[in-house]
Amino acid sequence: MNNYCPKFLYIVKSNDNKNDYFIEISYLEVFSIGSGNKFLTKEKYKNKFNIENYLQKPSQKPLVIFPENTKTNKQGVLNIRSNLMDEIYKIIQKNEDKILLRSEIIVNLNNDINTIYSNGIKSIFNLCKNLFIEIYIYSQDISNNIFNDNDIQYDKKKFKNFNEFLDYNLQELLMEPNHRNVVSLNCLDHKNFIEYYQKTNADKKANYVKRD
Repeated sequence: MNNYCPKFLYIVKSNDNKNDYFIEISYLEVFSIGSGNKFLTKEKYKNKFNIENYLQKPSQKPLVIFPENTKTNKQGVLNIRSNLMDEIYKIIQKNEDKILLRSEIIVNLNNDINTIYSNGIKSIFNLCKNLFIEIYIYSQDISNNIFNDNDIQYDKKKFKNFNEFLDYNLQELLMEPNHRNVVSLNCLDHKNFIEYYQKTNADKKANYVKRD
């Protein structure tokens, strides 16, 4: 934030992955969302951010995008399939020489546990009780050539189209090199699991197995 003063974009998710849209969030919201598990809804955020119009303007600040739309551990990344990814691919294809796409991964070596709650108070407490926090940062520039190479051979039984194949490859670049486990679950699945956990955890009659 201090070095580049970027704009932070978050995805307001749709159930079919076809009506997602970007919104810009403030630096304060970055910390708030990062502390807990917050899922942004269309009811609250209606000001859509037009990424293509923004990139057409000269001397723009970098854009930071959270494609998972939630938090997971460093060993896997959730599915990033979205109409927004298709838009990004088209923008890169049209402006190949003007856009630099970079994967930035920050791994917390203290292995603090992600919170299941929206406020993330427990997560903040775990961070604050450490005298220092050691992190690794993996930064990798992604070649724009892969978005234009339609001659690439891919498994058409596994991927419906070329863009889904690109999604799969980008997912691998969004996680630690030693733990590149691509999964099919998305942020909505994560949301449903948290709601299920909280419901069964509060229900004494529910047959939910927990470990101390």
